[in-house]
Amino acid sequence: MRKVTVTQVRDVLAKVSLDDVATVADDESLFEAGVLDSLMMIELVQELENRFGTIISNRDLTPSNFDTLIGMSEFVSRRLADGTPL
Repeated sequence: MRKVTVTQVRDVLAKVSLDDVATVADDESLFEAGVLDSLMMIELVQELENRFGTIISNRDLTPSNFDTLIGMSEFVSRRLADGTPL
C-alpha cells in the first residue's frame, strides 16, 4: 500500500491556502481554524487528484476525510490502495 504522509498533504494544502499551514497541527480542524473553506476545497481536491493520480468523488467529501491533515492523508492512502485510477 502506498502511504501518503501528512507532510505531502500539507504541501498540497499550502499550494491552495492563503494561510501558513506549517503551524497547523496534524489533527486540527482545518475548517474551524479558517485554513480551508468550501471554495478552497474545490482547488484542494483538484490538486490532490493531480498529485496522487486518483479521483475524488463528491461522496468522498466528508469531514472525516477532509477536516484534518491526518484525515486527508489516510483517505488518499486508502484511495490509492483501492486502485482508483485517473
